[in-house]
Amino acid sequence: MLAKKLCTITNVLRAVVVIYAIAVLSQLTTFFDKHFQAVAVPSLVGGPDVVTVVGCVKNYAAFVTYNMDLYFNVYYWFRVIFIYLFPCSTLVVLNALLVRTMRQAARRRRQLLAQNRKSECRRRPCRRNAVADERLETTRDIVGRIVELDDAGDDGARQDDDGRPSSRRSVCVSDVSTGAGSRSVVGWPSGT
Repeated sequence: MLAKKLCTITNVLRAVVVIYAIAVLSQLTTFFDKHFQAVAVPSLVGGPDVVTVVGCVKNYAAFVTYNMDLYFNVYYWFRVIFIYLFPCSTLVVLNALLVRTMRQAARRRRQLLAQNRKSECRRRPCRRNAVADERLETTRDIVGRIVELDDAGDDGARQDDDGRPSSRRSVCVSDVSTGAGSRSVVGWPSGT
């Protein structure tokens, strides 16, 4: 694959160095296109005594003042195209390609899972919906525990249909730990 050849650590480091070099070169003229000169100006704050403060005046270099419109038009259009438009549109295209690849991978995963499910169903009974099975087990667990609590309040003083005390409980719930987690087994106690 092309990505394995291009996306190496050395290539990424080279790309970072090139991007930094281009960034510095693109702004190189801004380091020299102006200079600041100190000037004394009267202070706007003060009373009868007029105090002077030192301020700055920005002056453009000779190569800028020679043709100021051309310089700033080239500078700003260069920024618009190469600093904003090109990187942002490249980012949009790469994100669109990434989304398309992720959707293809999800589609391929669904196909593989469907094929795997079909082959498993041939070998052993197929569980179509694991979430529904978990909900069923949870509901059975809750109902079993409620019945167990109800039986605990009776202290075993149940009566048969003929009015005699019964020694058996209606439902016994016990936790059995399996590989798939904790499950409850609901059934009659042994020996009744």
